[in-house]
Order: sequence, then structure tokens, then C-alpha cells
Amino acid sequence: MKKIFSNRNTFVFGTIFMIVLLIIRSFATRGVAFEHMLHGFPEHAFSDHFSSLIDVRSGNPYENLAIYPPITYVIYKFVNHFLPSDVFYDSNGSIADNMYSLRNSQMGLISFLIILFLCLIAIYCFIKIRIDKSLRNNGIYSSILFLCLISSFPIIFTIERGNIIFLSMILIGFYSIGVNSENKFVRELGLICLAIAACIKIYPAVFGFILVKERKFKMAIRAVIYGLITFFLPFWHFGGVYAIKLFMRNIVNTTNLQLGFGYGYRVGLVNLVNLINELFGSNINSNFTLIVITILLICIFIFTKQSWIAWSCTSLFCILIPENSYTYSLIFLIIPITIFLETEKFDALSVIYSFIFVIIFSSYPWGNQNFFSSIQPMHFLLSLTTIMENIGIVLLIVAFTYSEILCPLIRRAAKK
Repeated sequence: MKKIFSNRNTFVFGTIFMIVLLIIRSFATRGVAFEHMLHGFPEHAFSDHFSSLIDVRSGNPYENLAIYPPITYVIYKFVNHFLPSDVFYDSNGSIADNMYSLRNSQMGLISFLIILFLCLIAIYCFIKIRIDKSLRNNGIYSSILFLCLISSFPIIFTIERGNIIFLSMILIGFYSIGVNSENKFVRELGLICLAIAACIKIYPAVFGFILVKERKFKMAIRAVIYGLITFFLPFWHFGGVYAIKLFMRNIVNTTNLQLGFGYGYRVGLVNLVNLINELFGSNINSNFTLIVITILLICIFIFTKQSWIAWSCTSLFCILIPENSYTYSLIFLIIPITIFLETEKFDALSVIYSFIFVIIFSSYPWGNQNFFSSIQPMHFLLSLTTIMENIGIVLLIVAFTYSEILCPLIRRAAKK
């Protein structure tokens, strides 16, 4: 009985159970229940990918209100070279000012599917490297874990949006492998992966603090140098200082715009506090809460002796701190999950951690897109899945606080 309730079994069987429920519920409702979890505007499917291709095709993306760092548009420009020119034109023969003609084209969709396929292969390789080295088996568990993770809602939502955060997470995953490699070339490659990942989405730069925690200061300095070069050099391809100014302006304007879109699909801390205030009529200060949680995560990060918890803290920074943090940012937790599952553990706390991860990564196909009728419907509607994701994150922070701060304090007090 003891061997049944381990961290590995709890996560895999719990996730499979929720996937089966999703399949049954989707079948019973002819897909309506599944659709209610997705982005509320089906015509915008894969829009992050195809809109970015249009932005870079039209010239300087920052003149089109683009908000990604320049290395992202260098990547999209590379992808553009595999697409025939005619797919960028609408039915009137003019360059399309939206992504629909490109998305509906044969080559546009096939190129997206190829990129998605390569990303999934990369995730599979990351999980295989992480898990199989510790299990020393035929790879069955790592394959099952891969299927569970790619069937999770954060991954499904990332695919549905076509967001390049997929690539950023994969690069951070390989950075987590390379940083402790005995091979100098692999270690340096890991630092380059960190630099590119940070320059794609900016906030993954916090994963560089793992190097500081492990006292790898020289590697940290090199990572900063790689990051600065990777971030600023591509700006010169789009106009230099002029592009930098446009980039900063677009970031501010888009952030302010999206804050009014509603609570749906969002997992940032400010969004959660505002939701609680509206539901219960409370007046919790979101900025104060953000400061408290940030300090708490920093303390946990500093004092923990468990690698996977340190990686979880940096992942939570990427999820909670940005004001416009959406469900797809949860995929950064795949990295600490795989590190956590490298070793099979049977203690109650490890099983609880696995259960919390199941809550965060599961789909909940119940209720309408606007789960709380008391909340005024907005651009992004609040689903049960988003609610459970936020609950899971809170539970994870509470569990970390208990195990890494309260328990050590209690033990020290008992010794006195």
C-alpha cells in the first residue's frame, strides 16, 4: 500500500483521472464543455503566432504595436522565409492587415503544425533526459508523464494561443539540464538557452538566480553578458534606439489595455487579489499583497535545500509577478515538476505536492465560461479551470511556507 501512494503515482494517476473526466464530459456535451475552457474568441485561435508573422512581414513590428522583444521577431522572420509570399495577401491582392488569411492558408497551418511538432519532441526529450536518468528503466514512466503533461490545460491553452512562451519554457528546461553538466560545452549551451529564453519573454531571466543560489557566480556573469547581447543586438535590425523606444511604449500601452479585459485565463497575483475583492466585497491592497508574496517567495528560495522548490519559486515569479500573466505561463512549472518526480518519494508532504500539481494542471469542463454570475462579464470570461489554477497556486505557496519556513522554525524552537 505504501508504494502506491508516492509522488510519481499520485501525479500520473491523478492527471489521468482528470483527463478521462475531460474526455467523458466533452463527449457528453458534444465538445461544448471543452470549448468553454478555451479562449472566448474562437476566431482568434493561434493568433499570437500568426499575428506576429504578420507584424514582422509588414516591416518594423514595433510600428504595429508589437510587444515582444526583438529576438522573437528575428525568429518569426526566419519562419517567414518558409512561407510563400501569396499567403500574406488577402482576397483583394493587398498585404493582409490581420492574421486570418495567413492562418487559413495551407502553408500557414502546416508550418504552425511543424513548429508545434518540434516543440512537443523537444519537451519529450527534456522529460526523457530528466526522468530516465533516475529511473534507469525502459522509459515507460517518462512517456506516460509526457502524455499527461501535454494533455494538461496549460499546454492546451498555449497551443490554442500559439504563444512563443512554448519555446521559452523549452529553452529553460534544457538550461536546467545543462547548468549542472560535467561537459563545459553543454554548460555554456545551457547559459545561451537561458539568455535566449529570457530575451523571448523577459521574466524568465529570474531563472538566472538559480546560478547565484548555487554559487556559480562566473556562470551567472556570463549568462548576463549573453542575455544583454541577445536582447539589445537584434533591436538594430528594427531601427536601433527608435525601436527600443517604441517597444517600451507598446509594453506600457498594452499592459494598461489588457488590465481591463477581465479575470479569465489570468493567474497573476494582482488579478487574483482583485477577483477576491470583487467576489467578497473586501478591500485587500493588491500592491501590498504583491510585496508580501514576493518577499515570501524570496525567503523560500533562499532557505530551501531542495532544488525543485527553488525552481518552483522562480517559476512562480514568472507566473505571479507580471500583471498580465495568463494560463500559458503555468507551463514553466513543468520544469520543477520533472525535477520533483526524478526521485520517488512516499512521505505525505510529497504526495500532497503532487496532488496540488494535479489541481494546477487539470482541466475542469464544468460550468459556463463566466462561472460567477455576480461578476460583470468582460472581454475574458472567468471559467472554473482558471479558478482552480489560482487555488492550486495559492495551495502550493502555502505548502512551501509550511515545509520550508514554519517547520524549520518549529524544529529550532523545540530544540531550545
